[in-house]
Amino acid sequence: LNLKYKKNLLSLHHKSSFLNQNQRSIPHGEYIFLILADLILPGMNGIELCQKLRDEQDDVPYILVTAKADRDRAIAGLRAGVTDVIDKPFHYDNLIALVKSYAEKRKNALEEERKEAEALLATFLDEARDQLVGIEESLIHLEEDPSDRSEIDRLFRRIHTIKGSAGSTKKAEILIPLAHAFESVLAKLKAGELRLDSYIIDSLLNANDLLTSQLRAIESDQSAPDAEEAIKLILEIANGQNNQVVTDNEQLNKLETKVNSDTDAGVYVPTEKLDGFMEMCGELIAVKNAFQMFCRESGYLTQAGVRASKDVGQTLDKVADRIQQQLMEIRKVPLKKVFAKLSRIVKQVCTEIHKEASIKLVGADVTVDKTVANILSGCLAHAVRNALDHGIETPDERIECGKSAKGEIIVKAEDLGEVIVITVEDDGRGIDKHRILDKALKMHLVDKDMSDRLEDKAIFDLIFHSGFSTASQVTNISGRGVGMDAIQTSVQSLGGETSISSSFGEGTSLKITIPVMKTINVVRSILVESDKSLYAIPLKSVSSISNMKTNEITRIKNCLSIQYRGQAIRVASYTELLNAGALNACSKPKSEYQEGVVVIMHNKSDECGLIVDRILGQFDAVIRPFNKLISNLKGFEGTAVVGNGKIAYVVNAEEMVALAISQRIDSMAA
Repeated sequence: LNLKYKKNLLSLHHKSSFLNQNQRSIPHGEYIFLILADLILPGMNGIELCQKLRDEQDDVPYILVTAKADRDRAIAGLRAGVTDVIDKPFHYDNLIALVKSYAEKRKNALEEERKEAEALLATFLDEARDQLVGIEESLIHLEEDPSDRSEIDRLFRRIHTIKGSAGSTKKAEILIPLAHAFESVLAKLKAGELRLDSYIIDSLLNANDLLTSQLRAIESDQSAPDAEEAIKLILEIANGQNNQVVTDNEQLNKLETKVNSDTDAGVYVPTEKLDGFMEMCGELIAVKNAFQMFCRESGYLTQAGVRASKDVGQTLDKVADRIQQQLMEIRKVPLKKVFAKLSRIVKQVCTEIHKEASIKLVGADVTVDKTVANILSGCLAHAVRNALDHGIETPDERIECGKSAKGEIIVKAEDLGEVIVITVEDDGRGIDKHRILDKALKMHLVDKDMSDRLEDKAIFDLIFHSGFSTASQVTNISGRGVGMDAIQTSVQSLGGETSISSSFGEGTSLKITIPVMKTINVVRSILVESDKSLYAIPLKSVSSISNMKTNEITRIKNCLSIQYRGQAIRVASYTELLNAGALNACSKPKSEYQEGVVVIMHNKSDECGLIVDRILGQFDAVIRPFNKLISNLKGFEGTAVVGNGKIAYVVNAEEMVALAISQRIDSMAA
């Protein structure tokens, strides 16, 4: 409670900017956290004073002190924004206790704000480092191939993400002017209004160095280098007025020396190093598999040796599993860190475009790989800004449509086991399909005949096209047609999908589906042998394993089938599936299958049986994608080292079952 400002409070009258002015006049580190006012004041009453203060500031508790409290004054006080009322006379100790309680609340709130700001800044710095490295790589690539349009698009998305994230992060706003100028040059390059040459490349590289120096200054809490001259030169390049290379200034060079000499308080581990540890963990699992196979196949171990080796194998198994789990957990971060900046984005953008909106965050405790979190951070920032700028209406428009003046955005994350699903919903104006189609026709993305046949999903998907925007003007928030393209490209880089649904006048929903990232793709499998080849069949896809019985085999056309749970299902060896259509594909007599084993696999509601020679046991398959030496094989998703130098092919149950089902249908149709 700042009693020395009492005179200012009493002489306020109709100066509604009082609180902001006096907050600025308070010494650094002090805050007005509580206002106590009498009902009777010179020139006005305490309720009128509260109304004036609430026009500018609505988060400071306001307590009215009066001996004339009644129902009407209480209602008027609540409407004006009075927090509480103290009846006169009151005891001094009670007043002191009240002030202390509000001081404690304010202190706790400030501490939470500080922690949130630190978390936001840490997330931003982490993301921005990677983006700036990527920008340099893109510029170097463009120096070699200036005609690569996709690289220019990628470069645009990177600088756009930095600019957007900086706008919602305290201390990082200093990056925005230079990033915006940088983006303006790229916009001209995308539009074909500028030709990329060595001058532009060198200038943008130096501008990227300046952005990096600004980032380092933020990280070390030092003064950032002045970018005013660089911004001016970059904008001149964007306007085709300058071919002078932007160079670093003296202040930047001095800063480099100071920043590089500082030591970090914490430890930053690059993602590449974590990836290296994960690869080593994969090698450890391969060694474990080799040891277990050695124990199974070695005929010269004594009984005691077999028991001892089994114990060692189990210990090795536990250690490998724990290392893998711990490394996976190290890489995971809660989406709370990603969600943290969204509330601030809503507040800032609403202030800038004069709209009212709230944001509801659901699923902040869902954890994802750090790489996924970094990418989602930029995607969600784009999505929320887009929803505010294009989706949420102004308060007057909403009231006219029968809605509340304040719009709502809901960001929801769900962990569904195999995938993470994130939705960004708003209750705004929705998407006007006709406006989208008109813009698409102007951009020659579709022709008139095609536009008449497009379904809603296909129309909405046009929004993801690079450069597509229905905005009438470019702003710091949106309008360049980059945001939605950046979202889709980023999500696709993770193997995910994006989709939009909308109801005109009611709102829009953006759905992002991302598969759960497994840095080491380890699948508990059944190791089998068939035709002298080894296959690893994922246990989660296995329904049952049984010996083949001749009297249960039925031949339909050129396919074999057996009865399983009251249904006839296709059974075949992989060789027979691969050679489907050949005259002798399944021409062997049924008696030759007597010694075989059938592994029933399922994919959703479909099933098939894979005939193999023998079961070797369980196996942790560390899946490695097919490389140039081993071409892709139908029905498999990669290979795994067994441990004795041999390679097992890892079965893709979805493809294998689909292959068997389609061949059975074709055979019956014939």
